[in-house]
Amino acid sequence: MSEIKLAYCKYPEAYIYDPSDKKKKKKHLFWGDTVQIKGPQEGNYFPVYCRDETGLMLKDDLEYEPLLDIIFLDVGQGDSCIIVTPKDDKILIDAGMRDN
Repeated sequence: MSEIKLAYCKYPEAYIYDPSDKKKKKKHLFWGDTVQIKGPQEGNYFPVYCRDETGLMLKDDLEYEPLLDIIFLDVGQGDSCIIVTPKDDKILIDAGMRDN
């Protein structure tokens, strides 16, 4: 089984392009979006998968250091926040009303 290679969109945005027409944009991505690299580099492009879309991305639109992720959750009884650091540490902040 081959290792999944991850990259991230560079600031401020990037696009996934149609492999048959590299000028046609298929998906608009934003800074920090996680991208799976699906094969070797083809010229200035990598075959990729991100946000339910496959296609090509420019190599200059990818970086390899993750960003800080902050995810807010509303579970109906109080809000929570999950923080994922660039070193993949996970922090859960529970802002529920009760001490349970």
